[in-house]
Amino acid sequence: MISKYKVSNELNFISVNELTADDAEELFNDYKLTEEIIEYASDMKERPRIEYIEALKSWLIVFHVISNSPHIHQVTFPISVLLSDKQIILFTTSKTQYVERYFKELRENESNSVTSWGIYFDIDDKLSEDFIDKIEEISDRRSLIQQRLTSHKISDSEILELSKIQEEISYLLTAVNGNYIMLKEAQLFIKSSEMHGLITKKDREYVNDAVIEFEQIQKMVELLGDITDKLSNSFNNLLNNQTNFTMKILTIYSIILSIPTIISGFYGMNMFLPIAGKPWSWIFSLVLVGVGSIAIWYDLKRRHFM
Repeated sequence: MISKYKVSNELNFISVNELTADDAEELFNDYKLTEEIIEYASDMKERPRIEYIEALKSWLIVFHVISNSPHIHQVTFPISVLLSDKQIILFTTSKTQYVERYFKELRENESNSVTSWGIYFDIDDKLSEDFIDKIEEISDRRSLIQQRLTSHKISDSEILELSKIQEEISYLLTAVNGNYIMLKEAQLFIKSSEMHGLITKKDREYVNDAVIEFEQIQKMVELLGDITDKLSNSFNNLLNNQTNFTMKILTIYSIILSIPTIISGFYGMNMFLPIAGKPWSWIFSLVLVGVGSIAIWYDLKRRHFM
């Protein structure tokens, strides 16, 4: 579906959501986009990047944003933007369509002193807030698990949730790193001689602000990942301690219970044994069992095994 409106007096905005064959044909006929560019722009596996398309006199920018998908591996999704002097073409899906709202809000407040380049990077600065919200949400989930760390028993659900958080952070960090590299490349482009006169001072400020924001976000995600990894290591240590304690108890029981087995085994043999024929011999065997068990228990205690 294609929506069109003006961002400013001289700049048009075209939003393409869930690209269809009819949409692709319209973009090809009315906006002279090639099939290759349409394919690039609508590819949901594209990594963040920036590229100048000479044939269209436009910049193709792929940027990852927070998605509304419930799946962990889809914590971010790419959006594609084509920037030219007169228009901005935004490609989104149902998981990223909310980005269009930022352009609509900007349309009501933005002056004409900013080009399409500056407008887009102003949006990137706003998108950074979504990443911060996501980081805080993951951090809250991690904190809940951390509060239960002192519990005597760790549940399987907590271990599974921590694993999901680690996986989510990995996907998030990959997207943030890609975005940051793309923004640094954009920052280099605006310093080149070819861009002089094409963008304004305010445009440069928006680009620089976006770079600073995502540099901070990158550090926040890395810190969150480090804390989560340390929490996971603490969980592993607790699980190992629980396993060791269980094995220790089982070893103690097996050692102590081996005494009656050995004594009863001897007296169950079909052969002559001392005092085996006495009427009180079973009491004697119980005494041997008790003495042997107490001796083993005392030895384990002395060696600090218990």
